[in-house]
Amino acid sequence: MKTKLRKQHYGNVLVKVDNYDVIDCKKCNFAHLLPIPGNKELITTYEKVFYEKEKPDYFERHLRDSDWWNVVYDERLSLFEKYLIGKRRSLLDIGSGPGFFLKYARDKGWKVIGIEPSKRASSYARTLGVESVTGFFNSDAVRGFNEFDVIHMQGVLEHLPTPKETVENCYKILKSGGLFCTVVANDFNPFQLILKNYLGFKPWWVVPSQHINYFTISSIKKLIESCKLRVIDIVTTFPMELFLLMGDNYVDNDKIGKICHNKRKRFEFSLIKGNTQLKIKLYHLLAKNNLGRDIILTAKKI
Repeated sequence: MKTKLRKQHYGNVLVKVDNYDVIDCKKCNFAHLLPIPGNKELITTYEKVFYEKEKPDYFERHLRDSDWWNVVYDERLSLFEKYLIGKRRSLLDIGSGPGFFLKYARDKGWKVIGIEPSKRASSYARTLGVESVTGFFNSDAVRGFNEFDVIHMQGVLEHLPTPKETVENCYKILKSGGLFCTVVANDFNPFQLILKNYLGFKPWWVVPSQHINYFTISSIKKLIESCKLRVIDIVTTFPMELFLLMGDNYVDNDKIGKICHNKRKRFEFSLIKGNTQLKIKLYHLLAKNNLGRDIILTAKKI
């Protein structure tokens, strides 16, 4: 099986972690694990393990950070409203988790629905009063949906064995002029490579139990454009690796990680209070230099 996969997927090995190679795949045009985990393993992980064992306190952490997340959600919706023509307000959130973004968007006047494989998470979302379908977003699921003005997915494409197929399925149910927005980790970025190549850090961002794919700004843009969508906006989030460069090692240290996260929040709240446009310009400038922890890419169906 591994030999067959190597014939299908080929490229330089970037790192080796936990018996996996991460290759810069020339077939896919983005980096991913080899061998690629099978569907059966992934179904078990995201139906029964992800929120139950790997992130059991995710709901509570999110609620504690709700003031910060609401700012994130507000900026996201403002971006959609900037590029949508007219009063178009239908939104599908793929991998919608416990439904916090769905609820925020609904409260702002959007017509929302989510799809989420975890029964625990989708059930929680329904307690918030939003519609959440329990299941995976695939070709079968597509047939059950109408078209949407916006399709959003945060932290989803990194987990999928066939991310292009998922984006193509999104295209099928996206209205003409509608928006597709994906948020993915910005991996193998310049700060990470400095830390790995010169400062003795292991590639901590490679987590085979969770992420199959490892995108850069260039590679996620190529993937989305290969699915007939036109990229109209790319911005990144705060470069958390700055803390590592300054000596605050949060890798595998949740206590330091919380301190760094709170500092990031204070920084962003200060900018928003004093000059929101400066924050927006700064994070777009980071994206132009391939920096920032996560990539927020928005594309339009023409």
